[in-house]
Amino acid sequence: MKFILKPAAEIMVKSNSVRKLFLRRLFSNVRIALELYETVKIELFWDKLEVDVGLVSTYDMQKIKQKLAYVPGIDMILWTVKYRLWDFHDILKKVQEVYAKELEGKRFVVRVRRTGKHEFRSIDLERDIWGGILQNIRGTKVDLHTPQVTVQLEIKDDALYLIRERIPGVWGLPVGTQDRVLSLLSWGFDSGVSSYLMMRRGCMLDYLFFNLGGSAHELGVKQVAYYLSKYFSAGYGARIITVPFESVVKLLVTDIHHKYRGVILKRCMLKCADMLAKQGRYYAVVKGDSLGQVSSQTLKNMHVIDQACDTLVLRPLIGNNKQEIINMAKYIWTHNFACQMPEYCGIISDRPSTGAKMEDILEEERKLPDDWLSTVLEARKIEKVAEIVEQAGEIGKRTEVAYLQGKWQVVVDIREPEKVKKHPLNKEVLEVLEVPFYDINHRFKELDQTKEYLLFCDNGVLSNLHALYLQEQGFANVKIYMPIDKKASGA
Repeated sequence: MKFILKPAAEIMVKSNSVRKLFLRRLFSNVRIALELYETVKIELFWDKLEVDVGLVSTYDMQKIKQKLAYVPGIDMILWTVKYRLWDFHDILKKVQEVYAKELEGKRFVVRVRRTGKHEFRSIDLERDIWGGILQNIRGTKVDLHTPQVTVQLEIKDDALYLIRERIPGVWGLPVGTQDRVLSLLSWGFDSGVSSYLMMRRGCMLDYLFFNLGGSAHELGVKQVAYYLSKYFSAGYGARIITVPFESVVKLLVTDIHHKYRGVILKRCMLKCADMLAKQGRYYAVVKGDSLGQVSSQTLKNMHVIDQACDTLVLRPLIGNNKQEIINMAKYIWTHNFACQMPEYCGIISDRPSTGAKMEDILEEERKLPDDWLSTVLEARKIEKVAEIVEQAGEIGKRTEVAYLQGKWQVVVDIREPEKVKKHPLNKEVLEVLEVPFYDINHRFKELDQTKEYLLFCDNGVLSNLHALYLQEQGFANVKIYMPIDKKASGA
């Protein structure tokens, strides 16, 4: 099986040298995205990439399609079967072999796209295949306008590509074709979507997280960073910078007038981001603001907030309404993360000002200690996003480890679905629920709370983090599962 990757149109219209550079970057990113699959071979052409996946299972084929669909810089993914081009009769035979069951009793149309020199026209081949299908497959009817099945063929010189499926890409530019930016990431809808949009424009994106809610908040945001980087940032190893901000919130609540707290909190964040951007040579800071969405995002307040930062501030969602942002979060699968916890920035808001004046803000900021910025920056942590799940005990204390003792216990396998498939737990020995880590916090409340749930992952890191989070949410019936022997673990 082969995939033909059509680069985004804006790549193809660039100058020859830039086009070549962008296509090479796209080739590298696709190779990294599929590096787990040893049978995959990738070829780069002037106007496309061809990915030969070899013989893989149906499950792996679906995962490969998903990974390709998330690589920025791809306009369309064509799942094809490649043949050597012979005569019309041979082409019709191959079409019928592939589409026979799908076409039976359906309205259809044949579309041929041809490149190179041939002794026939595309419309001639289309009409020949129409006639053959009508004659040989029961109940078929040609419908040029509203077909139920579209038979798609591409011919390039002496090669015939029979297109099984067209999969839309995320368009944009390959990650790495633009410079490094620092994205302010929270656990809400907006920041995840704005981060995705900047990666889709080719930026090498690192994350900046201001911890306002303890270990649960940190766990949630790191999950979002891990997910976004894994699926949309192939080609760049993202980092996350965590800055403890509980002390700043305490200062704002105790010392600052209530109507200015939201604006000053955002200014404090931008001051930190500006300092880190200058130190780390980031060219821009990314925020998830949408004009007029909340009090701190009025035009007047954003004008005041931005004056705390010399670095360019980008707001890719500035013109989107909330429902559009939520719909995009659903499209990129960050919606479930955002549903699990409120935005902490709104907690300190109390009858906030929608049009703060700079002189009033500066007067209030004089109440803050002179060393607050240096204090929080000294306590920052910098981690590689890809290594977050490999670091044991980073958030809070380690929760209790349990062994399977009775029927009141259920093992919850929170590993990613592909890992579960390759190395499943032994269900003959255990009662197992398979709930991926990115769904467990959302779905746990739906489980039978009379039972005890033992979370399991490969190295105990994710199970520890999620157990801690669930315990903080009031669930006392959750622990970490430790297999006693290899038979139980399925090893």
